[in-house]
Amino acid sequence: MAIPSIDKVLDAERHQTKVTTGMNLIDLIKNYVDKNIPVLIWATMDMKETSPGYSWIINYVDENSPYKIGDIFTWMKGEHCLVLVGYDDNNYYFNDPYKNYGLIAYEKNLVKQRFLELGQQSVVILEKTQV
Repeated sequence: MAIPSIDKVLDAERHQTKVTTGMNLIDLIKNYVDKNIPVLIWATMDMKETSPGYSWIINYVDENSPYKIGDIFTWMKGEHCLVLVGYDDNNYYFNDPYKNYGLIAYEKNLVKQRFLELGQQSVVILEKTQV
């Protein structure tokens, strides 16, 4: 599945998005980061603990939705996207637009926990030759 909003700014001749939501961090590392393909993941700002935010009743779904009309959705506070670019024995390394400076390291178990709390959401941008 592609991401239409991202695809609008990509050169469609060279790149395309791929939703990798549901893949665990180990598989994202093996399939992408180890091949020098960064992965956009959803976690939290500064890897701080999540907490429930606003809730609402779902009144629209499409064919990709895990929800149905009438379900209650609760947004988790502190949601944040950052780019996974590396790892070592203890940490995952990110380019974090919130921090706006070089690499930032977060402890692996903490990243895993926050990534799970936000539904293991992730996206990669691939060159057409990698598809």
